[in-house]
Amino acid sequence: MGRPRKVDERSTRKLIRCLQSLGDTRVAFTVKPLVAESGLSLNMASRRTFSRILNENGYGYFQRRKKGLLSEKDRKIRKNFGYKIKKELKRNSNFSKNEVAFYLDGVSFVHKYNPMSNAGSSNSKVWRKRGE
Repeated sequence: MGRPRKVDERSTRKLIRCLQSLGDTRVAFTVKPLVAESGLSLNMASRRTFSRILNENGYGYFQRRKKGLLSEKDRKIRKNFGYKIKKELKRNSNFSKNEVAFYLDGVSFVHKYNPMSNAGSSNSKVWRKRGE
């Protein structure tokens, strides 16, 4: 038998349904706003209990996708560019030496300040299943 669950099946379904509806917007949110949005209360169980329920249902708090998925239009543009460059390299073997210019300037150096703290912040993570 064991200890009865604090969150019943109906509340679990409500929580997951809310997560799926908010997941379409791809807005970063933690467990507390998710519970409040679903209409449940943190008085019935702790934040960790709700997090455990989401984990049991296959959801995890994963790193947000930084790049968008490649659309069909972008794929065609990239493919045509690759064919064009390949043809140009066959025609002119010194293309990269004579035709490409690089801008080298020590003044316009971009520095990231502690990228690990940005990666670990709550805005860079989102609730989703592993394959999504």
